[in-house]
Amino acid sequence: MMVAPCSPSARLDYMKSALSFLLALAVALLMSSCSNDPVSSTTPHAIPAYTGEILSLDAHFEGIAGTAPNDIYAVGSVLLHYDGAEWGGVALPANAREIRAAFGFSDGTLMASDGSRAYLRKNSEWTEITPPLGGLRSLWGTSPADIYGIDYNGMTHFDGEAWTQVELPDYPEYPYPITGRSSTDIVTNGRWGAIYRFDGSQWTTTRVDSFYNYSALAITQSGRLFAGNSRVFEITGSSRQLILDNMFNSDVMLCADGEVLYAAGRLINGEYPDYQFSIQRYSNGTWEEVGKDTGRPRALLARNGNIVVAGENNLIWRGSDHGGSLENVYPHRPVLLCAINIDGAIFAAGEGAYRYEDGVWTDLNKEYVSRNTAWAIAGRTRRDIYAVGERMVMHYDGDKWSWINGGFNLGLRAAWVDAKGDLLTAGSNVIFRKHGDDWFEETIPGDPRGIYAMWGSDNAVYGVGSHGLTAVRRNGEWRAMQSATSSTLNTIWGFDDTHIYAAGENNDELCVYDGHTWQPVFITGAHLGSFQSIWGNSPADFWATGYGGAIVHYDGSEWAALDRYFAGGTYAICGNLREALVLSNYGIISYHR
Repeated sequence: MMVAPCSPSARLDYMKSALSFLLALAVALLMSSCSNDPVSSTTPHAIPAYTGEILSLDAHFEGIAGTAPNDIYAVGSVLLHYDGAEWGGVALPANAREIRAAFGFSDGTLMASDGSRAYLRKNSEWTEITPPLGGLRSLWGTSPADIYGIDYNGMTHFDGEAWTQVELPDYPEYPYPITGRSSTDIVTNGRWGAIYRFDGSQWTTTRVDSFYNYSALAITQSGRLFAGNSRVFEITGSSRQLILDNMFNSDVMLCADGEVLYAAGRLINGEYPDYQFSIQRYSNGTWEEVGKDTGRPRALLARNGNIVVAGENNLIWRGSDHGGSLENVYPHRPVLLCAINIDGAIFAAGEGAYRYEDGVWTDLNKEYVSRNTAWAIAGRTRRDIYAVGERMVMHYDGDKWSWINGGFNLGLRAAWVDAKGDLLTAGSNVIFRKHGDDWFEETIPGDPRGIYAMWGSDNAVYGVGSHGLTAVRRNGEWRAMQSATSSTLNTIWGFDDTHIYAAGENNDELCVYDGHTWQPVFITGAHLGSFQSIWGNSPADFWATGYGGAIVHYDGSEWAALDRYFAGGTYAICGNLREALVLSNYGIISYHR
């Protein structure tokens, strides 16, 4: 039975129809005329539209932006949008890393920065507007044509067309953060208690306390200014008044809504066994708690009586002055690093292990035997699956996992089950083969390079690895093959012995084996960077992902970049004829038509 395993040891998905086979064969005959794609076709056709859907999430949020109850963004390792009814994933800009700061405007425009680049999002389209000095750590503005940003080099202003440097008094080090109530009242904070305030024509400096740096600022509609670190102060001129103490044990977050001040932060952990946070409301000189729950908050937004807190481990709390609750936006699952398709079901493993079939996830309870991380998974039937990884070899018989051994005290990265049912696994230049209950050591004669991924047909097993290693095991013997690259290869996938693909560190370079030689080709029309994982249903339905989160698809004619939802940490891609799953450090995405 043929199966379709995936990266880190990218695998084969069985071609289940004669029509698909004939299509792949026809496309393959054209390969020799193409130097830039693994396969090509002279007949143009439309690229199928794939929709990305978040299935699980393990995210952290750095900021919240929005102006209305039905237009709120939570930003960080993933970008989510709340439309008044539910949260949904938003595709990131193509080259963005984790979003560190964001600010929303009443016309629906979102300003965002990943710390290196800056972007505007309008009508679901991103436009990069990175200032000359780089990314921004804090944003504030009155409109998309009046935006202020803070970075390590100072302050800049965007007028809708271009950025200009804002000269602050005394050239402060590391100003942060920035807030305001209009274009004629803007405030930022410098080191050693410096407060910088703009009245529409000039900046003035106030020294409040040289021993204090403030991590949060908020200004009310009437102009009352508040600053905070683990305590909260009201700033009047060059003096300050302590208004909240002995509550938060880390940097507090502040936000003003009209004349009401809100503060959120982690509570001083005395009586609470877990991290607890509180949301406090300050009005008419009195504090009142409006919410308390478990988690580590990183951002606070209060607008028109609506309050949102976001932070680590998927934390989103939403409510009002009358209370609120944590929202389970997406399910959380342990990080999964590898996957395999067996008869249309996807088996994925990491610290835990799951089966995904017909949209349903089933926990296979691997953690009850071992929490050691699986780096590769291999098998030919649902009742004969192996997971290998960090000092671990385990077996799943369809009902339960069993421990085989400690992985020869190695980190095993590659695995494959050959046509005889033998397990082959490796993480260095030694290949371990399990035949029945016996183990045998094998090597590639004269080659010290390590194997990092495997794929096999009914006739042979292929391995790729360090410094461009390509090798084949046929008739029980390994031999090195002439490689197409000197860079490390960490993923391999194939359709048959004449259609095999490998990739790794070289940007956009795919190595193709036609049954005789390996040749390098370069993907065009979409930028991936270095490859992390490849997989496909056929040579004309081919997927690849980079560690930075980019996803590309090849349809037999051209490459296309798909919407990117996670800022990085991608480990593997695997799927079936209905969908492709991307496994990431931040969760799992399904791409489907």
